[in-house]
Amino acid sequence: MGLGNLNINEAPVLFVTQQKLQAYWDKNGDKPSLTFADMSKLHYRGMPRKLRLWDERWLGGKPVTVKLDDVLALPIQYRMKNEGLCSLIDTLGQEAYRDDTVILTVPAGFKDFKLPYNAPDRHRDTVKALAELAGAVVRVVTSNQSGKVLCGSSCPFPADMAPMFIFDAAARVTTGYGHRQAIVGDTQRLGTIQSDYRNVRVHCWEQGASRSSLRGKVVRDRVVDGIAATSNERFLIVHPKARDEDGYDLLDEIRKALDDPSRVDFIHWGNHHGTNEHRETRNVILIGVWHKPTSAVVAEYMAMTGLAGDQMEDGDWNELGGGLLKENVMQAAGRANLRNVRDGVAGECNVYVITAAKDKPIKLVQDVFPNGVVVPWMPVEKPLAGRPEQLINHLVGLKSSGFGEARKQDVSKALGLSTSGLSNLLKSTAELLRQQGFEWKGQKISWGRA
Repeated sequence: MGLGNLNINEAPVLFVTQQKLQAYWDKNGDKPSLTFADMSKLHYRGMPRKLRLWDERWLGGKPVTVKLDDVLALPIQYRMKNEGLCSLIDTLGQEAYRDDTVILTVPAGFKDFKLPYNAPDRHRDTVKALAELAGAVVRVVTSNQSGKVLCGSSCPFPADMAPMFIFDAAARVTTGYGHRQAIVGDTQRLGTIQSDYRNVRVHCWEQGASRSSLRGKVVRDRVVDGIAATSNERFLIVHPKARDEDGYDLLDEIRKALDDPSRVDFIHWGNHHGTNEHRETRNVILIGVWHKPTSAVVAEYMAMTGLAGDQMEDGDWNELGGGLLKENVMQAAGRANLRNVRDGVAGECNVYVITAAKDKPIKLVQDVFPNGVVVPWMPVEKPLAGRPEQLINHLVGLKSSGFGEARKQDVSKALGLSTSGLSNLLKSTAELLRQQGFEWKGQKISWGRA
C-alpha cells in the first residue's frame, strides 16, 4: 500500500507491510466483529482477495508487555489531570505487587483513558499497552532487570484470514506454529525445504558474553582478544545493543584491538534480521546469543495460542523460548554468505559463536545448521581459577625457591586436598603442567631447578 498502482481496488497484486497491517488492527481491533472481509481497503474489485501470502514469522496476534514500574510512574505526572486513571493504577499496583500474584485482570477502565497530546512517548506507550490489555487476564512475570511485567496479547487476527500461506524460513527451528496447531488447531505444516549446510563451519567458544557478562573487564578483554586473534578476513559481528548505563564501548574496544578496523561491520541483536547488506561476507561472529526476555516469550506464546493468563501453567512457554533462541542464531548468521543458497546448498561461511556453556552451544548450532561442520573454538587460553590455579602457583613458588621436587603428601597438605583429590587435580591439569616442565611419578612431583 502506498506504492505502485494507486488504485488499490484494481491492483491484481497488493503488497502490504506487516507494520501497516498491524496498524490497521491496532486502530480497529477493538471491534469484536472485525473480519478480513471488513477490510475494504485491501479488496480487489470490491471483494476480499482470495490468495493471501505472509512473509516471515506470523504470531496470530500482537504480543503486549508493560512494566509495572512504568505504570506506577504515571500518577506522578497526571494525578491532577486524571484522578480516575490514578485510582485504577493504584488498584492495579496493590494487586500486582502481592508476592503470590502471577495472574490478574487488568481493569477494563484503562481502555477509555488518553493522555494529553504533549505527553512523553514513553508515557503514551504505557497507556496504550494498558488500553490493549484492558479487561484481559494477564500473566505477571518477575525479572531481576525489569521487575514485574504484565504480559498478554491483543488484536487477534480474524479467522477468515485463512486460507493463508506463511513463508517462514525459521519455522523449522521455532515451535510457535506447533503450539498454535496443538491449541487452536488452525495451522498445518506443508513441509520443510531445508538447506544443506555442508559449506558452513561453526566454531563454538563456551565463554559468557551476554551484556551482564561483558560488564566485567576481564571477560570483555578475553572476548575482544579472541575476536582480534581469529582472522584477518572481513567479518560481520552481531553484538548486544549498547546502552548508556553499560559504562563501556564494546565496539570501540574491538576496533582498537584490530590491525584493520575497516574490515569489520557491526549489527546489534534485535536488528539481526531483514537485511541483505552483508550477504557476501564469509565470516560472522555472534557475541552472546540473544535470549528474549521471559516476559516477551510469555506474551508471544499468548498471542500465538490465544490463551489468557489463567489458561496456562508455569513453564508452558519454555519450549517456545528455546525455539526463539535457535531462530535468533539462524537469522543472525543468515545475514552473511550462507544465505546465498545454490542448488539447495548454503554458501560458504564461518560462523563463530561466543556464548556461555549453559546454552549448550554445540547442540544449539547442530540443530540450527544440520550437516554443518561444528567444532570447539578457544581463541585465547582459558584463565586458571580455583584449584588448578592454586596448584600451579604453589609449584611455581617451590620451583622459584630453588627446590627440584616435592612430595605429593606435602603438596596435598598445602592445598588442603586428600590424596585422591590431588591425583584427580594432576590428571585434569596434566597438559598444562607438562607445558611448564612439571612431571610426577610415584609419590613425587619434580621439575628442573630454577
